[in-house]
Amino acid sequence: MKDSERLRLAAGRLRDLADKLDDQPAAIKRDYPYQTHWKGPAADTFNTALETGIKDLAALATDLQEYAKKLETKAGQLDAEEKKPK
Repeated sequence: MKDSERLRLAAGRLRDLADKLDDQPAAIKRDYPYQTHWKGPAADTFNTALETGIKDLAALATDLQEYAKKLETKAGQLDAEEKKPK
């Protein structure tokens, strides 16, 4: 397998991971809405942590998507170099 193919494969894996990072926290938020199922100071603390976690995961997903783009760019550069006459 060529380096450019490996880079594209890695980029695809990163994108897949990025798309799934917040699935479970988002499901908790969706299935057990704050103040509907949980109340009190512990619920407040948990909800704050959940919101922070979701934001952090979104930032991480963005970073992974950006890195995947860089891998795709590098793969394109490697393909272009390979096509150049020697």
